[in-house]
Amino acid sequence: MKQPLSDHDFSSDEAEENYFVSLSDLMTGVLFIFVILTTALALHYHLKAGELSELTKRAADAQDEANHSKTEAEKSRVEADKSKSESARVREALDALAKVLREREQMRKAELSLLVQHLRDSKLRLTVELDDTNGILRLPERLLFRNGEAELQDEAAAALKLLARMLRPVVQKGCGDSALKWEAVYIEGHTDNVPIHTEAFASNWELSTARAISTFNALVEHQPILGNLLNHQGKAVLGISGYGAQRPVAENDSEGGRQKNRRIDIRFVMAYPSKAEIEAMEKQIEAAAKTDDAPKR
Repeated sequence: MKQPLSDHDFSSDEAEENYFVSLSDLMTGVLFIFVILTTALALHYHLKAGELSELTKRAADAQDEANHSKTEAEKSRVEADKSKSESARVREALDALAKVLREREQMRKAELSLLVQHLRDSKLRLTVELDDTNGILRLPERLLFRNGEAELQDEAAAALKLLARMLRPVVQKGCGDSALKWEAVYIEGHTDNVPIHTEAFASNWELSTARAISTFNALVEHQPILGNLLNHQGKAVLGISGYGAQRPVAENDSEGGRQKNRRIDIRFVMAYPSKAEIEAMEKQIEAAAKTDDAPKR
């Protein structure tokens, strides 16, 4: 016969039941916390993955930008080298042109210095001056004309005959195959600033021009070839001009200064390199540049 359950037995069962209920609640709580942590971890991972993806994209963009910059830098270097090469060729062309002009300037000075020396050493001992900077042979008024006149004095004939004879080879040389080239040889008339107004000459312009014409005619009369010589462009090399008082070489405030200004100038104008000469220099420079650019073995 079973014994009836005592109060003690009921108490023990309830306690055991309560224990399992508490344990179940605890496990549920732990599981809930685990789920929350897992969710938080997943969210954190997702955020970090997004950041990593953004950083990777930025790094790729930066690399692309760096590659582009490198390519542009290489292009700029190539262009700079090309420009440097072009600049070098331009400098060479200018140096070649300057060299030609310097050589012609030196030849002009040498030719005119020799001409003046021959005139001074001649029997007539012609008193001529030389402006070698501007290439001018200067004849004073007293050698050729009386004051206010454009007709040559009798004693001027011998001087101009000698001058024409010595002038001819100098002018011919600058019109031929020599490196010396004349653009023009001008017979220039100049006066002082004292106004003139006569039946023959209305002003100093007319007087200076008439004197230049008289000198030109005398030179060509003694050496006709002078009037037929042509420059490298096929134009007459000998010409005339009259400047009146517009180009003084001394002050006009004294008789000595005015006397210096009354003169005939023979101006030797050098020719610049012709188009053919410039093209020849350009070809030489281009050929030299191609040789320099050729790969070395």
